This record gives sequence, C-alpha cells and structure tokens, in this order.
Amino acid sequence: MDMKKGEIIETIEIPIPQPDWGYRFHFEKVSQRKYLDIASCNTAISIKVEQSIIADIHLSAGGVAPIPLYLEETCGYLRDKKITGKTLREAVDVMEQEISPISDVRGSARYKTLLLQNLIFAHFITLFPKKNLEKELML
Repeated sequence: MDMKKGEIIETIEIPIPQPDWGYRFHFEKVSQRKYLDIASCNTAISIKVEQSIIADIHLSAGGVAPIPLYLEETCGYLRDKKITGKTLREAVDVMEQEISPISDVRGSARYKTLLLQNLIFAHFITLFPKKNLEKELML
C-alpha cells in the first residue's frame, strides 16, 4: 500500500519461532470432503504465554470473510489475560464482531461462526491440556 511507482518487493522474511522463544503453534481446518482443499473454516494460532498470561498472540481465520483474516481485535482482547474459559468465551464475542461469513455451499453464516468459535476453543484445549478447559467451556 505504501509502495511508490517503480518500487519492487524482493523478499519478505518471516522468522520461524524457535523452541526457546516460547511460542506454540496450532492449525485447525474443517472441510466437508477429505480431498477438497476448500475449507468451510480454518484457523491458525501462534501464542506465547509467560507466567500464565498471554504475552503475545496471533490468530488468523479463513472461510469467514471475503479474504483470510488476521483477527486483530480478538488478539488485542486476549493479550495480557489468563487463559480461562471465561476469557475465551469473551474473546469469541469479540471475534464474532470481526468476521463476516456468508452462507454458501460450505455452510451457513451461523454454521461458519460456530465452527470458528469451536476451532478457537480447540486451539487452547490442544495447546494447554492441563488447564481442563473442556469443563469450563462445557464441551
């Protein structure tokens, strides 16, 4: 967006988090067909937790807007909070304001919203199994 006439992007470097950086990564995808690469919904998370507090978080979502989204507001809400069922439910409320799914052959808008909610919960349940979030989230 800020490029001037004649400027060319030659490279983009994204550092891969190293284990000693303290980041965890998780990806979730729901597709109706095993071999069709068009997902009803997908999401990825990169998260760093320090002393039980979310120090850094990046959360993306596909299938819930015209283009894949970086959930900036949801990340902002989660940053500097403890991982609890209550926090995650409140984060999902923020997420619902950020997305704009449409109903199509892959599912209704409401279905895709519920999918993304459950996939976000799945990130945390998978990455932090000792927190017993299933009970707090009543899954």
